[in-house]
Amino acid sequence: MKKKLSQKDQIFISGIILIAIMVLFCFMFIFQPMLKKVMDYAKEEKKINAQLRNASNFIAGKEKLESEVKNISKKILFYEERLPKKTNIPQVLEELVKIGERSKVTFISIEPREIERIQVGQAGKKIYLKIPINLKLKAGYHEFALFVNGIENFPQFMRVDDVKMTGNIKNGRKHDISLTVSAFALEGN
Repeated sequence: MKKKLSQKDQIFISGIILIAIMVLFCFMFIFQPMLKKVMDYAKEEKKINAQLRNASNFIAGKEKLESEVKNISKKILFYEERLPKKTNIPQVLEELVKIGERSKVTFISIEPREIERIQVGQAGKKIYLKIPINLKLKAGYHEFALFVNGIENFPQFMRVDDVKMTGNIKNGRKHDISLTVSAFALEGN
């Protein structure tokens, strides 16, 4: 048996259907696009926050790098100040003799060798000169250690290489020593 709905029930059901259609319409054409925009904004916000964190880290790293560059620049200046602007072999030899006298070593021979040019920096813009000097000495261990210490603590850069020491029974505590001392300078412009 079929029962007919009353006109009031039909209007009520039609109203519910109409409300459901309006809700569905609002959801599909108003709320869903808005929800998509909100989700897109949330993704964009995460991306911008990540970029902001990266920028903050970069800034912190930049400050650290700037500090390191400043320290390195100071060191370069310090070392360049220790390099004379001209080559003065007689003065270098004189200083070696003074250091030798203070440390009580005996010079057997002093032989300056050919000056070497060393290009450094971008495209070899700076040229340093290496002034090697072969020395033959007679000294005990302590005197030789004082001599090397005097060279290493000298205000101008000097380096000790190729040290050879042999014992000499005839001389007691004195040893035959050969070495190369290299002084450095900036090539004058």
